[in-house]
Amino acid sequence: MDDKQSSEHSENENPSKMIGRRGFIVTLGFGVAASALLRKLPGKSTEGIPKVSSEKISLASTTTSTSLPDVSTSLNNEELSNEIETVFETVISGGRVIDPDSGFDGIANIGINGDSIRLVSDSPLTGNSEIDATGLVVAPGFIDVLSYPTNGYGEWFKIADGVTSNLCLHGIDNPMEQFLESTKAHNPPVNYGGAVDHYQHRIILGVGIQKTTEKERRTLLERAETDLQAGAIGIHQQPEYTVDLQKSEIVDHGHLAAKYNVPLCLHLRYSSDKAFESQENAINEALEVAKETGCSIHIEHLNSTGGTGRMRAAIDQIEKARDEGLSVTACIYPYTFWATYGGSARFNNFQEKFD
Repeated sequence: MDDKQSSEHSENENPSKMIGRRGFIVTLGFGVAASALLRKLPGKSTEGIPKVSSEKISLASTTTSTSLPDVSTSLNNEELSNEIETVFETVISGGRVIDPDSGFDGIANIGINGDSIRLVSDSPLTGNSEIDATGLVVAPGFIDVLSYPTNGYGEWFKIADGVTSNLCLHGIDNPMEQFLESTKAHNPPVNYGGAVDHYQHRIILGVGIQKTTEKERRTLLERAETDLQAGAIGIHQQPEYTVDLQKSEIVDHGHLAAKYNVPLCLHLRYSSDKAFESQENAINEALEVAKETGCSIHIEHLNSTGGTGRMRAAIDQIEKARDEGLSVTACIYPYTFWATYGGSARFNNFQEKFD
C-alpha cells in the first residue's frame, strides 16, 4: 500500500475484501494473556475468579502498530459475499489482520461461527459477542519449530505469545510413543509434534556418543522408522554433541527421511572456525547429505552452528543450494547466547575451540 492509501476505505472501494476460512489468533500483550490463561493451569483453582458477562470484550492495547506496509493485497471470496448481513456467533473487530498465506494485511473484521472463520471483511460485522481488537494484530497461530516437550505449564506461556504449535524438531527426549503418552497427560493447549531423537535411541542402545557397528546402525534405523510410523514429523541428529557420529550414518537417516518425506533436522557438526573445524564445512556436510539422499534438510539454530560470526556467508551457502534445487531450510533463535551442559562432548578440547 502506498502513502496515498489508508486503512479506511472510501464508499467507492470494494466493501467486502475477504479471505477464506482460516484459523486466526489474537496476539495479545504477554501480561494480559498470561493473567487470563494461567487461571486455567491444571490444578489451579478458579474459585473467586469473576466470569466475563458482557457481550463486548475490550482488550488492553499494546504498542503494536496498525500502520499498513507499502504493499498490501486482499483475497476476495465471492462465496462469502452474502454473509455480510449474517449475525455471527463472535466478531473480532478492528484489528490488523495479517494472513501470510494470501498476503492480506489490513484493518479488518472477522466473523466466526463455531470453530470456523466465516468471513474477513473491512465492512462492519454483527455478532452475538464481539472482541475489540483495536490496536492489536490478529494472525494465524505461530509455529515454534525449535521447542521442547511440554511440561504442563510452559506451553501456556507460549499460547500467551501467540504460539499455537509446539514442534520439537530438536528432538523429543524419548521414543515417539513415550513422547505422545507423556504429552497427552499434560493436556496441552497447543498443537504438538516432534522429530525422531537419534541421540536418545543411541543412549537406549548403550552407544552414547561413540562410533556404531553395522548392527547398531541397523537397529537405530529400525527405531527411527518405528518412531516415524508412530507419528514423528522429522529425524533429528546432532553431530556436534554426538562427536563420533559418522557422515555415513547421517546419510542413512537421510535416506529414511526421504522415504517418509520428512525433514532431516541437523544440529551441525561445528559452531566455530578453527584449524581443525569449520562452520562452512559443517553446512557443506548437510548439503551433501541432501544432494546424495534427496531428503529435505533443516539446519537448526543457524546463528549458533553454521552462522556464528559468518551469518551472511552461511545464508549465501544455503541460498546457493536452494537455487540448485536442494530442499534446505534453517531457523534461528532470537537470543544472543546459548547455554548447555558443561560436561557436554562439544566442550572437549574447549580451550582450543573457544580461546
